[in-house]
This record gives sequence, C-alpha cells and structure tokens, in this order.
Amino acid sequence: MIERLQAKRNEEGFTLIELLIVIIVLGILAAIVVFAVAGTKKDAVASTCKTDVKSIELSAESVLAKKPGAVALTDVAPGDLTLAANGGLLKAMPASTNYILAWNQTTGKVDVSKTTGPVLGQGTDACALLG
Repeated sequence: MIERLQAKRNEEGFTLIELLIVIIVLGILAAIVVFAVAGTKKDAVASTCKTDVKSIELSAESVLAKKPGAVALTDVAPGDLTLAANGGLLKAMPASTNYILAWNQTTGKVDVSKTTGPVLGQGTDACALLG
C-alpha cells in the first residue's frame, strides 16, 4: 500500500496553477485578436463602397462617350448606366446592406447614403464616412 502511494506521488502531470496560467494567457491572446480584427469590417465596407462608386462613374463616362448629343455627365440618366445599348457597363446598380448608391443626374455624381441614415455626400470621399 505504501508503495502505491509513493508511485502516485511520482506520477508526472500539470498542476492546477499551471493549467490556469495557460488558460489565462490564451484568453488574453484571443482578446487581442478579436479587437484587432474588429476594425477591419469598417475598412472593408468603405473600400467596397469606393470600388462601387468608381464602377458607377466609369459606366457614366462610357454612356457619355456613346450617347449622341450628351456633353456632360449631367446628361446621363440613371437608367442608362445599366443599358448596354446606351454604353452602360453595369449589369445592375451595386447594392449593399450598409450603404445606398444612386446616380444624381443633377450634379453628375454618385450620391452615397447610409441605409439607416441621410445622404453622406457624393463620390468616394463620402464612403469614408460609413460606419
């Protein structure tokens, strides 16, 4: 019996303190990663918005080049951007759950607005205001 008790004392393993320290260190590392990744979604939405605005502007310039009698971007109708016959390059207007893009025929620029708020402005600079 004494030999069995001495054999149990010689068994190797981790103590409770060692396990707790490892768990705490892993928790701290996980928290750092979560907070580092959290800001990337906002950047990704803004980058996607900028790309979509540039696509709309490129389609508008294509329509302007092909449409007879058009001399300025204000002559491009919103519906022309998706009509290949008129020079439009878009299959459909870009859509997102974070922002709404609309071609403003009066100004000849892209209006950017939040889906849950007011118009932020025009062009790619307004995309930086999403959040």
